[in-house]
Amino acid sequence: MTDSPKSVVEAILFAARQPVPAEFLRGVLPPGCDPESLLAELSADYEGRGLHVARTRRGYAVRTRQEASDLAATLADPAPRLTRAAMETLACIAIYDAAGHPLTRSEIERVRGVSLSNGITDALLNMGYVRLGRRRDTPGRPLTWVVTDAFHDAYGLGSLEDLGSFESMRDEGLAELRPLAGIDDGTEEGPGGEGT
Repeated sequence: MTDSPKSVVEAILFAARQPVPAEFLRGVLPPGCDPESLLAELSADYEGRGLHVARTRRGYAVRTRQEASDLAATLADPAPRLTRAAMETLACIAIYDAAGHPLTRSEIERVRGVSLSNGITDALLNMGYVRLGRRRDTPGRPLTWVVTDAFHDAYGLGSLEDLGSFESMRDEGLAELRPLAGIDDGTEEGPGGEGT
C-alpha cells in the first residue's frame, strides 16, 4: 500500500530536524501534488490537538501548540537558558535587524546602556541565534550583528516582521540609541550614521 501524499508530508515534517521548505516537498511528492494545499489539509487535521503545522522563515515544521507547550517542555531536554543580558542583547540585534539596520557592537552597548561582554556574544554565536553581518562603511569598518534562521525557528517567527513594528517599539522606548557613556556629542544619528 502506497502512502498518501499528505502522509508523506507529515512523515517528512516529523522526521526533519529543521523546517522543511515547500520546494523540497514539491521535489519528493508525485507530479501534480501541491505542497501548500497538503500542508493546509494537515494543519486542519491537527485543529484542536496538541500539534500544529508552523510556517517559519526556512519552511514548515510540526510544533507543539502554545497551550500544550508547558507540559511538553517538562518532558523535553531543557533548552539553553539565556541570561537577562543575553536576552536584551538578542532583542536589540533582532529589533534593529528587522528594521534593516543591523547594529555594531558599540551600537548594541548604546541601546542597552551598558558594556557588552564577549561572553554574551560568544554564547549567542554558539547557540546559533546570531552571526556576524556585513562590515559598516564607516571609520574602522566595524562588523554588524544579525539574527539567524535558528533564532527564527527557536522563537517561532516566520519572519522578522513577526517581532512587531520597529516604529512601535521605538515609540515605547525599546529601540533607542542612547549616547555613548559619558559622551553627548549632540547628534541624533541612528544606526549607520556617522556618529557610530
